[in-house]
Amino acid sequence: MPGVSWLSSASRCFPIVVLTSSTLLALDADASLALAARLGDAPGHTIEIHALTRGLGRAFVIGAPDEFQAALVESDDGPAEPHGFTQHADILTELLAQVDGWDRVLVDATIVADVERLVQTQLSLTTRLYESVHLAQRRAAEGQDDARVRILAPDDSALIASSPEDLQPDGFSSLEESLHAGIVAGAVQDGRVVAIAYVDSLTQMHGAITIYTDETHRGQGFATAAASLVVQQLHRRRVTPVWYTGWDNEGSLRVAQRLGFEVFDRPVFVIRHG
Repeated sequence: MPGVSWLSSASRCFPIVVLTSSTLLALDADASLALAARLGDAPGHTIEIHALTRGLGRAFVIGAPDEFQAALVESDDGPAEPHGFTQHADILTELLAQVDGWDRVLVDATIVADVERLVQTQLSLTTRLYESVHLAQRRAAEGQDDARVRILAPDDSALIASSPEDLQPDGFSSLEESLHAGIVAGAVQDGRVVAIAYVDSLTQMHGAITIYTDETHRGQGFATAAASLVVQQLHRRRVTPVWYTGWDNEGSLRVAQRLGFEVFDRPVFVIRHG
């Protein structure tokens, strides 16, 4: 079994497991930040850098955090969906073999065929692939204003907390933290939230946006208007908005493209069965 070193980070402890072919290495308290620095604040790393710097997940590496051969980083909101960082499919497969609890791993499209083959042959798992789409809005686009949509503030916490789970922001340690450190916008009708857009991961350079609209209120532009408010607030902070979705999520892609987001990457999930 791998050994775990609990590392203090920006807000709480963050576990990083260092694996080598024969030895488990102890880490100092700066290892999570070292791994974040090694990964870099790239637009496709927003969830992982957010988790590493805020202690909201866990990571596994082969090698040293600042010079790894392969790394897996997962957030608390996606504990079974780690992002694999490496160009070595064989080393990543070795890492996956030693990590419990993963259902799918996100990898670069250039190595996905090799990762899938090795997961099937070496780990005896059946798999399927699912393409993710990563988009960014490099330049501020025209706002999509709607009087029915507004920024939700800390004073709205009771209103949001009484909403269904899908209409509550996540990604931070608490609702209060989402409202204070993040950005949340929503449509409120008849005293309840019916649509929401929010930053679920935030770094110095990038903010990842999530949207959701109650099924009975779709088709009215609420998600687009709410996301537009979040985008405007990010640009005011000089932070680039990013958007992660699946290739077949037509609604999400439509909103992102309407707001001027452009595709910059298409990494692929290797999903296990059995």
